[in-house]
Amino acid sequence: MSNIVRFVLLALLGLVLMFGAHLAAIAGYLALAAVTGSDLSVPYWWAYPILYPLATLVAVRRGKISGLMAASALCFIPALYFLGLGIAESKWRASSTAIAGVGLAFVLAAAIGSWAQRAPHRSAILPGNH
Repeated sequence: MSNIVRFVLLALLGLVLMFGAHLAAIAGYLALAAVTGSDLSVPYWWAYPILYPLATLVAVRRGKISGLMAASALCFIPALYFLGLGIAESKWRASSTAIAGVGLAFVLAAAIGSWAQRAPHRSAILPGNH
């Protein structure tokens, strides 16, 4: 599979993860409201620095792709979306913190992806396989 195809597939996965992160944000808001009984909220991008590095780790371990390329592909569509949203609204209200969240997710994903690329791949030791 060519690098372009890998990039496009990972970018599409990044789009799916974006929706998953937003669902996690809603669930986090509801859980926090239920536990605290108040209207406190966490940034709605809180799941980005968790989901995107994990997806990068899996992509690097399962495919022949570099950590930086995987992180770039996965964060490409969310970064474009929030950048476009900030430009369109021209005040950068909601998207300014989301851009920071995607940036943090990219940095963490690139670091974890680079580590995963260099670290030896260890398979699980199964009982009876010595």
